[in-house]
Amino acid sequence: MKHQTHAFTESGLGKAPFTFSGISEGSTGCAHCGTGIVNQFHIVSDDGIHSVVGSTCIQKSGDQGLIDIAKAEKNAKARKKAHAKHEAQWELEQQAQRERNGGLTDWQIEEATFRKAQADEAARKAPIIELLEPLADIIADGRGGFCDSISHDLKLGHIPVGGGFNLTAEIIGKKKGRKGSDKFKIEFNRVIDILNQAKAVG
Repeated sequence: MKHQTHAFTESGLGKAPFTFSGISEGSTGCAHCGTGIVNQFHIVSDDGIHSVVGSTCIQKSGDQGLIDIAKAEKNAKARKKAHAKHEAQWELEQQAQRERNGGLTDWQIEEATFRKAQADEAARKAPIIELLEPLADIIADGRGGFCDSISHDLKLGHIPVGGGFNLTAEIIGKKKGRKGSDKFKIEFNRVIDILNQAKAVG
């Protein structure tokens, strides 16, 4: 059976096999067919001849190995180009935002606004936390259950609501004496007063 000569060999580009050596852009003519091309596919023959051909001629060459590599490189280049375009558009938008916002991007303004809100909230809760933290230390029992959950909320400046208001005072009051005893009542009322002070501040 007669061996088929490689299409690129027939056009004088050297001996097969051919290897793919890269892709570039520029106006030139395909070394295989002479047609003007922009996407330049660089190939090297087995005997060291370097040539530039177009993608269409690579597809028609019948050389599947060359076709697969060239296709993969072309797709990678297209992705890189699209990414660069996206980055350039993103940078233009960032610059437009800086010009519009006095030197800051929209994200930087949002971040600054968020941090200021956090700081304002922390400043607002600071006196509440100062009132509630001693109660949090008393009610915590280290068991990771209900009392520790209340303690955690108190330390964050969360004032108990609904039935939790009196329940917090009751739990702490029981640490001083049984429910209904004078010691219990004194402690219960003390906690209620503190919780009311925290509500007034909040």
